[in-house]
Amino acid sequence: MQQLIDLQLPVYTYGILMLVAFLAGTWLFSANCRATGIKKPDLVDFMLIISLAGLAGARIMYIALFPQQFSSFRDLIALHEGGLVFHGGLFASAAGLFVYFLKKSLPWRAVFDAVTPSLALGHAIGRFGCLINGCCYGARTDLISIYHLSGDPPGCYRHPTQAYEGGFLLLLAVFTAMLLRRRPGVVSARPGVLTGLYVFVYSIWRFLLEFIRDDDRGGFFTPILLSPGQLASIFLMTLAGLMVIYCYKYPADTGDKADEQN
Repeated sequence: MQQLIDLQLPVYTYGILMLVAFLAGTWLFSANCRATGIKKPDLVDFMLIISLAGLAGARIMYIALFPQQFSSFRDLIALHEGGLVFHGGLFASAAGLFVYFLKKSLPWRAVFDAVTPSLALGHAIGRFGCLINGCCYGARTDLISIYHLSGDPPGCYRHPTQAYEGGFLLLLAVFTAMLLRRRPGVVSARPGVLTGLYVFVYSIWRFLLEFIRDDDRGGFFTPILLSPGQLASIFLMTLAGLMVIYCYKYPADTGDKADEQN
């Protein structure tokens, strides 16, 4: 059968999976809010903040780590060519949501707990997109022979670090969703603890994975050879630990009142 129209449009698998991750995360967030009775924000506002702030933060951090790749304004906005850093997107979207929750007088700790499984799910899908895209790859290894890059010589195999991280994130998505839904009294008694624990556990896993990553990490390295991702993980572990302490010190019967007054 003769093809009448050929638009010859490129299909970006990574971009499609990122869209799937965004939609799946939003759906799960809405479902968790309904199941637990947590007051949710307007979904349009929520989606706009996550997408715009997340993309901007992820791009800005990538530019900061790889300034040599950008020589024009066109390079800065060419998102279809790749160039996003998860930690930058996480910081920016979390900050944007925090300001929005306070402005709308929403219980920000409880809402962040409802977002946590969605964050893990969306991040997991994105990591499998990295696996298909061939970025964020691991170092060479003789332990397993299931993954290699197209430019690698025959017999050369690598750690599929994208799959390691994606699989771990899927487990975290299931675990945090179960805690949120099956132990609602435990979670609601100290809102924010679930979010803090998730960030802390993920950061430990990410810190360890960085030792077997072999892609260009960008930026700088410390005297003890820690990558920018490991430095960000240490910062997040510290922040998450402080958040857990705060949430235990100010539980729901007092903390939420303070949150609403703010």
